[in-house]
Amino acid sequence: MLWLGLEIAGYFVLSPFPAVRRVQGIAVVSVLLIGRLMSRAGLPGGWRPRAVLAAGIVLGLGYYGVDLLDARAQKLAAEQSAAWVRRQTSGTGWYVGHWGFQYYAERAGLQPLVPGISSLHRDDWLIVPCSRVDQQKIQIPDGFVLAFATWGVSDSVPFRTVSGYYEAGRLSSRSMAHASR
Repeated sequence: MLWLGLEIAGYFVLSPFPAVRRVQGIAVVSVLLIGRLMSRAGLPGGWRPRAVLAAGIVLGLGYYGVDLLDARAQKLAAEQSAAWVRRQTSGTGWYVGHWGFQYYAERAGLQPLVPGISSLHRDDWLIVPCSRVDQQKIQIPDGFVLAFATWGVSDSVPFRTVSGYYEAGRLSSRSMAHASR
């Protein structure tokens, strides 16, 4: 019970906003506590507790698989974008985007476009993910950039783990890699 109390207190103290990662500790401790109470109550063993456990494991593995495919799609999109920029004759490769795309784009050598600070120059390349991917809000004057190439990354699973961010299934019709010049 002390462990559960600490997890609940930690939920409120450690995070200024509701976060699933804070609830996970509470869920784990609660499941262990409920299992302990059930074993002490002398309830018959049987197939139901095992079925619930198996269903939980399958659900967790399924969620992991979807999240892994989502992360892979973000990685492939960023790496393909950076490789495309490197094949061009000149210019710096910039990107807008957050979360996984940001992480992989920086690792692949693209520079983050910071509104009000970064300066695009002639022959630079701007990679813009599709609008459903969380990204910096930028305003580019008409005629300043030209759409140059569009490509996408796909996987076979039509699910995603976070609405509006991970783009499993089809990461682009319009981009996950839209290079502008």
